[in-house]
Amino acid sequence: MIKEIEGLVNRILQQCNFFKLSLRAVVIYIFAILSAAAQDGAPSKNVTIDEIMSTGAFANSAYMRGIDLLRSGDTLTAITMLELALDRAPDQLLYRQTLAEAYLGLQTETGVVMALEQFTTIVKQSPANRSALAGLVQSAVLLDRPVLAIETLERQFIGSGGKLDMSVLTDLAALYLSANMADRGITTLNRALPRAKDSVAIQLILASFYQVKGNMDKAKSTLIKAENNIAPGSAAATMMTNLKKRWRIE
Repeated sequence: MIKEIEGLVNRILQQCNFFKLSLRAVVIYIFAILSAAAQDGAPSKNVTIDEIMSTGAFANSAYMRGIDLLRSGDTLTAITMLELALDRAPDQLLYRQTLAEAYLGLQTETGVVMALEQFTTIVKQSPANRSALAGLVQSAVLLDRPVLAIETLERQFIGSGGKLDMSVLTDLAALYLSANMADRGITTLNRALPRAKDSVAIQLILASFYQVKGNMDKAKSTLIKAENNIAPGSAAATMMTNLKKRWRIE
């Protein structure tokens, strides 16, 4: 085992420049192998380094070292370990999400692009993953790709089970406005409204979109419909009063 580890060290050091690994990353890499070997009982078995590196214990060891490095502020070395963990256990969404968040932490365009790729993979496999969904939208916005962010939230909002996901409505509305896509917002909300006819939030946002587009007749009529579903004294009632004054509705 010791001779095999020595051979691995030499092999990694020779390729260090090719893989752009820092010496610290190489040391941590080797330590992860030793840790996995200890967990797997490899020293007492006739097990090769490559076999150790293919185990779940090694992937977990690399992941945990990546977490420790993130906490210490060494994002680049952490990414090396997290990539290694994910390479050995590609089905582990937790590894992938941590790696995506680490890419975002680089605060570079390349990092954001790589984060977007990972978040997209997670959302495809786990559409209800709120954290990954937020990361995907954040990455898309940072890359000035509002349509991608909007499409992602629309799928989450409309869903496929007949029930609207109201938790993303505010973010979706803000994206429509920031991207100057109120028309699309009107289409989406009108499509959603039959599923939530009594939704004050949808009606108020829809009225605001009509106002943005200059269609005051539709804005006022939508606002009046919403008023019938508002509880007196609520925050929505206050908003309604302010909008009626602003739009001069008696």
